[in-house]
Amino acid sequence: MTRILCRDFEYNLARNVKQNPKAFWRYCKSKMKNRSKLGDPKMADGKLTGDDETKDELLNSFFVSYSHMKIQITQSWKIDIRSKIVLT
Repeated sequence: MTRILCRDFEYNLARNVKQNPKAFWRYCKSKMKNRSKLGDPKMADGKLTGDDETKDELLNSFFVSYSHMKIQITQSWKIDIRSKIVLT
């Protein structure tokens, strides 16, 4: 029932956008609100970090280590001429 009501509301909103642009943009802004935030990550010693710079360093180190691990995994595989995968 609510899906049908929502669909009908959005349809009418889109149909009447020329006559009532304010309602359209109010609806768009309500859907674009950021409702969730990134929580404080734990450092290696188990303490929570509240500093933005420390969060940046932790996330950067995590993603850099992940991308290096991914590169090492893909470089350890080799495809021979008969297109069989061989572990080197």
